[in-house]
Amino acid sequence: MAVGAEERRDLVEQKKDKKEEVVELLRRLELGEVSDDQIRRLIKVELDRRIQWGYKSTYEQQTADVVNFAHSLHVN
Repeated sequence: MAVGAEERRDLVEQKKDKKEEVVELLRRLELGEVSDDQIRRLIKVELDRRIQWGYKSTYEQQTADVVNFAHSLHVN
């Protein structure tokens, strides 16, 4: 089914809004304005999303994906 011009504009606008939210969150993280509880909640949401979308056929592949996610959280 083809996506109409209005639907495309809506999708672009949603992506723009999401990007702005992420930029604001990163700014707040750098300033130390995000509580530990909020960080834990955001990590859980991201991990749940990655597990749902990143389903792997074997336990080893799934574990490797989760480990890679954990490593991506490491701050130098």
